[in-house]
Amino acid sequence: EIYPHLVAADAVILAAPVFSMHVCAQAKAVIDRCQRFWAVKYVLKRHLVEDEERRGRRRGLFISACGRDFPATFDCVKPTVAYFFHVLEIGTWESLQFAGVDEMGAIHGVPGALERAREMGRWLAERVRAT
Repeated sequence: EIYPHLVAADAVILAAPVFSMHVCAQAKAVIDRCQRFWAVKYVLKRHLVEDEERRGRRRGLFISACGRDFPATFDCVKPTVAYFFHVLEIGTWESLQFAGVDEMGAIHGVPGALERAREMGRWLAERVRAT
């Protein structure tokens, strides 16, 4: 059910916590299921998004948190997220990550977290509207 929405969207947000040094299993399952889009691009030699102009305008956002208080934890995840957005023909993507957020509700104690999330939401909305 999700495939047509991933193709039709002007923006895709992947929100997933980091568990055991990688995105959670549920997010990884979605990414793995998008292997079909890789096949469209590299086996069938077709674009996922046919309109070249629209393809270049698509934007992505990755939002994540991890319990470990070590920002470099997210370095392990970025190649997989980059692959996901590349396969979906997302032209530009950004990320918003918070380390040291382990307990439920702990994000509320991170100074500026809500403001940064709002900022990234505005960035995404403005980029999509401008296209």
